[in-house]
Amino acid sequence: MSYKYIDLTRKTQHAPDYVALNPSQVIPMLIAENGTLKLTQSLAILEYLKEKSRQKPLLPKDLNKRAIVRNLIVISVLDLQSVTNLRILIQVEKVGGSQTKWAKQYIQDGLDGTSTTSW
Repeated sequence: MSYKYIDLTRKTQHAPDYVALNPSQVIPMLIAENGTLKLTQSLAILEYLKEKSRQKPLLPKDLNKRAIVRNLIVISVLDLQSVTNLRILIQVEKVGGSQTKWAKQYIQDGLDGTSTTSW
């Protein structure tokens, strides 16, 4: 298995060689099955790897521990990753916000299970 680092701060996700592989220009991306499978969503990648590596399980055997891991995955994918996505952070900066403060607040809220938004 090989890995390629994509530096979002240098916008290498827009480089022609990466765009040819992944027209949506996002990370992460997994290329598997000798290049016939391309996945660009974290949860799909995690599920694929979990099912592919049955000899070396990624999840604990204990049902409760598996549920906790899945809960953490969903927090990461839905509560943290989306609002700290570089596309979102660029927009935050355009409207006068601080990328660092925004990201830090939403990451902390997601990990704490709280929200700064009052409904």
